[in-house]
Amino acid sequence: MPSRLLLAAAIFGGLFTIRMVAEGQSPSPVATAAPLGGTWQIVTLIDDGALIPPQSIGDQFVKDARITISGNTLSLSRPGDAEPRKLPFVVNASTTPNTLDLAGADKTGSRGIFLHNGDTLIVCLGGPTSTERPSEFSSKPGSGNVFMTLQRLAAPVANPPKPVPLTPPVEPAPSRDTVFREQLIGTWGHQTDDRVSYTTLNSDGTFSSTLTWKRGFRKMFHGDVRNSGTWKVEDGSFVTQVTASTDSKQQNQIFVSRISSIDGRQAVFIDQDGRPRTEWKVR
Repeated sequence: MPSRLLLAAAIFGGLFTIRMVAEGQSPSPVATAAPLGGTWQIVTLIDDGALIPPQSIGDQFVKDARITISGNTLSLSRPGDAEPRKLPFVVNASTTPNTLDLAGADKTGSRGIFLHNGDTLIVCLGGPTSTERPSEFSSKPGSGNVFMTLQRLAAPVANPPKPVPLTPPVEPAPSRDTVFREQLIGTWGHQTDDRVSYTTLNSDGTFSSTLTWKRGFRKMFHGDVRNSGTWKVEDGSFVTQVTASTDSKQQNQIFVSRISSIDGRQAVFIDQDGRPRTEWKVR
């Protein structure tokens, strides 16, 4: 085998391609990837603007929809692979946003950005022919970008003790949707350079919200936008339906976003365009 042979490894059924450089040319990490260690479950995958159904992620792209990170090596198995594929990468956590480079990124479209918060990881990678790093966490149609949200799985316990039968039987744990719903009840706030919004989610399934413009044209000529309606959590998604609004364009509209994580007084949602949105609990 020639000493400078390039080895191509296709990931996610052709979503992007990685090339490992020849002997003696492996990249040096800019910052340690130790905080990313563990096994991650792909919760959301958007390819070139198309949301991939959860079942299709494991059946067509990555076996069990899981990726394992150890040191600066990423391991995954495609459906039908006998052995997992091991791919080197480097990160730079000193930039904003943090950057991720798979080996050979200057020759392939494997440059990306990521956001890491505890057991939640958000990654956006450029398309297979792109030499530019994504500038935002999104995957719009025609961009070629791959946007993923991942959740770290708990490490298996070595030699776990045998369960002791309980009498009476233990009631089943509440579903993930039930837990999310209980955590979302309350008032949440979101703020940008030009606006601030507050949304109150009531336990009876109703909500009310207020959007106030801070400055500029909208501040001068438009009043506050007030909405009310119903909300629910369904299959890990947050669904609201506006039944009354001071903005006629929002009347009877339905908005859906996937719940990426809820941690104490912070919640991260992924909207229909693959963009993350962080809400802070006010009360």
